[in-house]
Amino acid sequence: MKNLTNILIVSIILIIVSCSSGSDNHDIQQVKEDPVIEKNENVTTTTSTDIDKLGKLLDFSIYRPISVEYKYTFIDNSGQNERLSVPGPSDYSLEASMTFDSLTFKNLQKIELTIEWMHQNYNKEEFDFSWLPEKTKNKLMNSKPNYHGHPDFHFKAGVNAKLWYLYEDSTILLIMHST
Repeated sequence: MKNLTNILIVSIILIIVSCSSGSDNHDIQQVKEDPVIEKNENVTTTTSTDIDKLGKLLDFSIYRPISVEYKYTFIDNSGQNERLSVPGPSDYSLEASMTFDSLTFKNLQKIELTIEWMHQNYNKEEFDFSWLPEKTKNKLMNSKPNYHGHPDFHFKAGVNAKLWYLYEDSTILLIMHST
């Protein structure tokens, strides 16, 4: 009976340890901060680190980052202000830096290898966002010279999105804009 109790205790401990170590970055928790919102006439710019808010613009149902930083600019051309006499379509742009746990990032890379897509000709300078930390900018500028980015297959951002992988950091930089 004592052996059965010991086996049961060891089994419970193994189950708890295996469930709590699903990713190598499981101790990283992103602190939610209030977004910074700036409004100038019909242009609203939001900067934030809130994963859930960015998840309203991108689809994180399969690949959820562990941290994000982004800048979203919305240009309201709906005619709701005095600036426009004739309404038109509104425009937006999104710049985002998304960091993933290493297992998720490897899965993203595996999918990229299995999909046939046209070679991209993105320039890394396009992803040199003014708000990026200097360390990230350096890694971007030191990207392999023969790498030219990826189209978006993961976040359902459509053809208006461009991705740049920073392989050393398990980070993806994203640009998305209206046409």
